[in-house]
Amino acid sequence: MNINLKFLSVLLLIVTATQAIAQPMPPNGMKWEVVNEMTDEFNNGFDDNKWVRVLWNYGGTPTRMIAENSGVTDGNLWIKATLGPEPLWFQSSRVYSKAEIKYPMYTECSIITAHISAYNTFWLNKGDINNRDEIDVIENNSRPSCGCQPNFPWQMNSQYFHAENGEANTIRNKGNYDNRRLSDDNPKKGIAWNETYHTVGVWWKDERNITFYLDGEEAGSVVVGQHNNGQFFEERIFTRNQQLIWDLWTRDADWLGGLADKSHLSDDSINTMRVDWVHTFKLVEDTTLSNFDVSNPAELATVYPNPVNDELNIYMVDLNKGATATLYDNNGRLILTEELKSDKDQVSLSELAKGIYYLKIKNGNSESYKSIVKE
Repeated sequence: MNINLKFLSVLLLIVTATQAIAQPMPPNGMKWEVVNEMTDEFNNGFDDNKWVRVLWNYGGTPTRMIAENSGVTDGNLWIKATLGPEPLWFQSSRVYSKAEIKYPMYTECSIITAHISAYNTFWLNKGDINNRDEIDVIENNSRPSCGCQPNFPWQMNSQYFHAENGEANTIRNKGNYDNRRLSDDNPKKGIAWNETYHTVGVWWKDERNITFYLDGEEAGSVVVGQHNNGQFFEERIFTRNQQLIWDLWTRDADWLGGLADKSHLSDDSINTMRVDWVHTFKLVEDTTLSNFDVSNPAELATVYPNPVNDELNIYMVDLNKGATATLYDNNGRLILTEELKSDKDQVSLSELAKGIYYLKIKNGNSESYKSIVKE
């Protein structure tokens, strides 16, 4: 892929600092509605109304969760790992959403992982080890120490767990989605998880069906009841509301990638995972019979639908005079610039070739950027 390097560096900065891929296209007659309690740009510090540190420890690991190892700084939620006293020498943290949500819903976040041998996670859970519904959107170890997980630096590790009446009755299934398998024109293809922010998401469609997303592309799906040994358990379904969770932890196990190197925990350039933003949506009936009216918090500009075939709808709050939408291709070439004359405007993309484009929306003194998939 021949991408203009100057434009790529600007693009990576854009994705790091602002919005990214939009939610999947909803079914007919439905629309996405933002769940404000589970959506955050992390621009105003740690919001105690939305997030809480829940500091239980993983059994059988050297991980100890402490409050001071998580917070919000410079527009990022962060969780870091530092060296503490034995036996729980891997000091880390965990952040939960206070709100809970149930299908049909979609959530995504922009995340860059710590470059240590540990699991950097974004997941949904409700219950305990013996009775729970769990969706792991990502578990990534970008620096496995075991010498046995060569794909981990690029791998997403997405899965579901369902436990009922005891841990021994846990079923699960997974898909280890690798960002090296992204489309050739996707600028995030083949970039390790610790080297740039990637957008990961999950569409929890119903009590059985879960689809994962990576950098604007559908990564794969799992079905609740389908166990990884090939058995199918018809009676097992997801019924619980779930919370969003981020944490960072290590364990002496090959499936995790091996224990973290203690010397890495004192290096602040590699010991911290960061989340630039999280966006959460629920499906609601579209009483207008139009996908155009999509509610959003004031800090977000919405483009819709994405992926798009013909008309791209742009929804903004407090439109300023002279607002513009500018589109670039993946080589950084200018495709079009149009003035936005309404807070609900449209840009025609019907004549464009299929692929990924980058949209810059300038509104007064603010700018936002979106990746657009043209089908």
